[in-house]
Amino acid sequence: MLVKSDINTAKVITLIGCMASDLLFFEFMYEVFRQKLYMGDEMLTDADWNIFFKDKQEQSDKVAGFSDSTNERLRQAYFRTLFEAGMITDSKKDRRLVKPIIDPDLKYLLQKNAMEKYYLALTGER
Repeated sequence: MLVKSDINTAKVITLIGCMASDLLFFEFMYEVFRQKLYMGDEMLTDADWNIFFKDKQEQSDKVAGFSDSTNERLRQAYFRTLFEAGMITDSKKDRRLVKPIIDPDLKYLLQKNAMEKYYLALTGER
């Protein structure tokens, strides 16, 4: 599907691949990005990251062991990934969320492969 789809769908598929290979990124998308879309909050801030990361530090000794520089590199990488996928605007002070249009075939494939949480993370649906 990646090869045959339009560029926006290809970006969404690639983002799903990132979420599938990085549990912390998936949790960020599911717990922060999804919630913001659901609540109609269009802004993604550094404070959102800081709250999320602090919660994860309390839940995981591994994450608690990350240095401040690792935390910062993760934040930058995640925000850059979201920008490249078209999910946020690039402005560092005005990161607006962009709800993707999910191809119905992709939605079906996610449901068929027990990956509906990825769809929910991207769309803000409950």
